[in-house]
Amino acid sequence: METIFDYDPTEKELTLISINYPDLGVRVTREEYERDAAKPGAENSLLLDLCRLFNARGEKAKAREYWNKIDPEWETMKYFRMNDLSI
Repeated sequence: METIFDYDPTEKELTLISINYPDLGVRVTREEYERDAAKPGAENSLLLDLCRLFNARGEKAKAREYWNKIDPEWETMKYFRMNDLSI
């Protein structure tokens, strides 16, 4: 499965899409992210991260492409449906 790290996100982008939290001293490495990505059931989270990355880059069509792949029954989607990602 592809991840955000396949698209060389900047530190700023990782902070924008809530992967890193520099104010709290949290910086997720590619290795840590990909280890978590390999866990069963991670696919929807990976798709959402990709959606958020492309949305942050202003690539709305690409963001929408990933958004449409997310299982609409995924529990976390209830939160994101209430918040406009502007895609």
